[in-house]
Amino acid sequence: MTATFVAVDQCPTNGNPKCVSGHLDLSHAAYAAVVPANYVNGGEVPNSDPVSWHYVPCAVTGNIDYHFDTGTSEYWLAVQIRNARYGIAKIRFRPSGTTTFSDATDRTDGYAYYTASLNKTTSLDFQVVDEYGHVLEDDDVSIAANADRTGSGQFPLCP
Repeated sequence: MTATFVAVDQCPTNGNPKCVSGHLDLSHAAYAAVVPANYVNGGEVPNSDPVSWHYVPCAVTGNIDYHFDTGTSEYWLAVQIRNARYGIAKIRFRPSGTTTFSDATDRTDGYAYYTASLNKTTSLDFQVVDEYGHVLEDDDVSIAANADRTGSGQFPLCP
């Protein structure tokens, strides 16, 4: 059987011993699609035949989007990258007009936001790195709570 699903967050490693490398948390709909209806085993996917998975490009159109969490302010950043062709490996940022990038911290508590403390900043330059090492750069992105900003590009298709 083959199925394609969208990964929307990280497995929350804090306090969950099953969240190890290679582990996937499935939505209820995804679980129902790959597990027989009569199989009951505490929510686990049966592994009688080896289960494997790999990333595939998301079927997206247009550029990436920056989505800022409701708590985002000039002192704190929480940002998700949406509409990306591939998984996000890293987000780097710097206050607009400065020269040094810093890494945002990826959250592992079930929320797919990258976070950072800021020093009274209202716009940032971003470097977004996908799982293949492709880098997108956007300058002077204005940040605001519960706001979306469209980036200037999309990750290229891998051969």
